[in-house]
Amino acid sequence: MNNPTGRLLDLMTTAQTIHDNAVTSEAWAKIFQCDSSDTVGLFQALAKLLLLVEEARQATQEFIPGDKTIFLEPFAAVENMLRHPHMGSSWSSYKRNLTESVMQGLRFGSHALAFSYPEKSLDESQIKDLLTSLNELLEDCLKADLPQALKTLFAQNLESLRRALVTYRISGPLGLQDELDRISGAILRQQDFIKASAEDPESYSFTNRFFELIGRVNDSVQIVQTGFALAAPLTLFLMQLPKS
Repeated sequence: MNNPTGRLLDLMTTAQTIHDNAVTSEAWAKIFQCDSSDTVGLFQALAKLLLLVEEARQATQEFIPGDKTIFLEPFAAVENMLRHPHMGSSWSSYKRNLTESVMQGLRFGSHALAFSYPEKSLDESQIKDLLTSLNELLEDCLKADLPQALKTLFAQNLESLRRALVTYRISGPLGLQDELDRISGAILRQQDFIKASAEDPESYSFTNRFFELIGRVNDSVQIVQTGFALAAPLTLFLMQLPKS
């Protein structure tokens, strides 16, 4: 689902399936599809979930005509789940917010907003495939014989892109677009250093692989504006690298 209420519905539907006796950290990890021991990642995802609630509320106000009460009511319930996130407590104290009335409101809201968000979105298989390639490249980056500064640059951006893909269900296409734009700026700011490092064959080979993966993510998300804004300058930059 591409619209914000649809994404929220997707996440809360998963939340409803988790057993009441589950530990809260494990429940959120299942919802966000991450490791329950990754405390930083969990709280980052929770922060993005709060932003998603606000995005859904604003979209409801803007695009749904008439009386919006039934569409707006679920957002307060989800916010209540996020008000005091005690990771060691029982999931039942949070799950009880997801009443049938709340879920029905999310379903109605998702349907009502679908006409305002017709764009395609990545499915689970695409995200899984990109994450597999990204994790392999990140592992190779850490093992590669690259200048330390170049290794740090690539590793940091690969890790931030990995987190953007992991939280795609929360942030949606625009969240991934923002991360691609940020990486584009970071790479272009370091272009002189990357060009100089690319005189080494191993550095050149890894730089090509890095750009290839960025291009795959950019193409897969199918955002035309990002495609022109990101792919064009980075492709031109790559063509200027020395052929090792």
